[in-house]
Amino acid sequence: MCNRKPSFRLEIDNFSEKEACIESPTFVSGGCEWYLFLYPKGDSLCDDHLSLYLSVANTQLLQSGWKRSINYYFIVVNQCHKELYRSSRLGGHLFCAENPSWGQRKFLPLEKYQEKGFLEKDRLIIQVYIDILEATDGKDLEVSRIKQRLQNIESCFVKNCVEFKSKEISLEKEESDTDASRIKKLEERVNNLELMISDDVNASRIQQQEERIKSLETMMSDLKVGLDMEKAKSCADGFFVVDHNDVLM
Repeated sequence: MCNRKPSFRLEIDNFSEKEACIESPTFVSGGCEWYLFLYPKGDSLCDDHLSLYLSVANTQLLQSGWKRSINYYFIVVNQCHKELYRSSRLGGHLFCAENPSWGQRKFLPLEKYQEKGFLEKDRLIIQVYIDILEATDGKDLEVSRIKQRLQNIESCFVKNCVEFKSKEISLEKEESDTDASRIKKLEERVNNLELMISDDVNASRIQQQEERIKSLETMMSDLKVGLDMEKAKSCADGFFVVDHNDVLM
């Protein structure tokens, strides 16, 4: 009888009827998750022994670089906790991503099942004892990788921000240059219109003055004709008109 408390105890009822691989529930030992799996009639490479293995559980949730170094052994007991069979102490195996399972292909000879009292009420009870020597979950390596990824993302983000800002400044400059060019063109058009208006006004004023001068000249000509006609009529009547300038002379 073993006085030490096992890391896990697996009980299988109706064991003689079992043929397919049997997996135990997940259990925790040494802060790590494990499970047992066994082949009642042996695995594909052994058909005269029960094959029993210990495996790391939930490996897909572990960080890269994880590993487990342990010593372990198996014991078969009956319902009264009497030891029926014990494996040798197993060690020197490294559980890792490449090799998450270790055990014994030839753990228990099938002929043992026939021994009197071995399978009490057709129940097989297996206990596993685990001593953790070293356990690494790969956090340090993963943290380093995460930091590197964050640095790469930050560097890429800064680069994109600089490029975006440069493009934004360039667009603003182009828009500013375009606006300045448009304003200059509009100012030139306004100046040209003002000149045209000014020229039209001046031309109109000159034309008006010329027309007034022509009108005055016409009036003077008409007055002179009238005076000549009056002079001619006075002479005919024995009178003549004396011009004021002639008197002064």
